[in-house]
Amino acid sequence: MLKKIESVFESALWGARLIMVVAVITSVLSAVLMIVLGVISFWEASGEVLGYFTLEVDATKLRKHAIVNVIASVDSFLIATVLLILGFGLYELFVSKIDPAERSGQTANLLIVRDLTQLEARIASVIIMVLVVAFLKQAMGLTVDGVVGLLGLAGGIVLCAGALFLVHRLGREDK
Repeated sequence: MLKKIESVFESALWGARLIMVVAVITSVLSAVLMIVLGVISFWEASGEVLGYFTLEVDATKLRKHAIVNVIASVDSFLIATVLLILGFGLYELFVSKIDPAERSGQTANLLIVRDLTQLEARIASVIIMVLVVAFLKQAMGLTVDGVVGLLGLAGGIVLCAGALFLVHRLGREDK
């Protein structure tokens, strides 16, 4: 009798992992939304650049606005990347291997996740890129007054470069 209860409990427990399908679907749909937002930002930038030829607009302001919109677009695409990696990773870890990804060869290695540590590392590297892009977006709107402001901006750039270097270096060591 106890063995039967244990078997039923373990079967139910194993089946409970399928609740992660909700997280997978939500992650993928959120990625689609972020891609749509990225495309909208791109079209806004395109409209501003086209407006330069038809309207009399201050070229410096136009350039700054267009760059900020392009950066927002890149930011949206990077966040979409995080969400897709999360969705694929959760599916592979909790539900099932993605057979087409396994069969497709080298290009799918980005999406194949073997363990939680690997998923965390991939997500962390993309989040670092998102933060670098967010820093760039903020730096575009920054007015540097004096040496202290310039040193602060330079320090931020050095920290971003260091973070990118470490992510690249640690990513190569994991392989």
